[in-house]
Amino acid sequence: MIDQAKLKEAVVYDPETGLFTWAKNVPRHAKAGDAAGGKRHRYWRISIGNKLYSGHQLAWLYMTGVWPDHMIDHRDGDGCNNRWANLRAATPGQNTMNCKGRRAGLKGVTLLPSGKFQAGIKHRGRNFYLGVFDTEEAGHAAYLAKAVELFGEFARAA
Repeated sequence: MIDQAKLKEAVVYDPETGLFTWAKNVPRHAKAGDAAGGKRHRYWRISIGNKLYSGHQLAWLYMTGVWPDHMIDHRDGDGCNNRWANLRAATPGQNTMNCKGRRAGLKGVTLLPSGKFQAGIKHRGRNFYLGVFDTEEAGHAAYLAKAVELFGEFARAA
């Protein structure tokens, strides 16, 4: 595991842009000042000393001096946006709550065979039934209200 001192020897992190650049020439790889890393599986990854790290974890280490002992959440849901203002500590549940919806339609709402819309949300293994609504928008509004109650700033509309 890399520490802050070795990290700062290898790369420079700009908290305003969230970008990493190489601090010195990397033989057969890059020159000092070149962008470090690249996008892999929705996240920015950087290889340092033959080990692959996530950009958001390196940003946390760079700024705080400690390796994160928790998840790092991207407020805007973009795993490549490692601006310091976009990163925050999160529990696994909070991080999951900030995920984008994976299906078509509005988050938290399911179309029933009757043509009505059922709203629900899950928190800590418990399903919350929020009711059946005439419109998808009404169901989504119920979902959002409960999401804010359960997850606060981690609630995500889409």
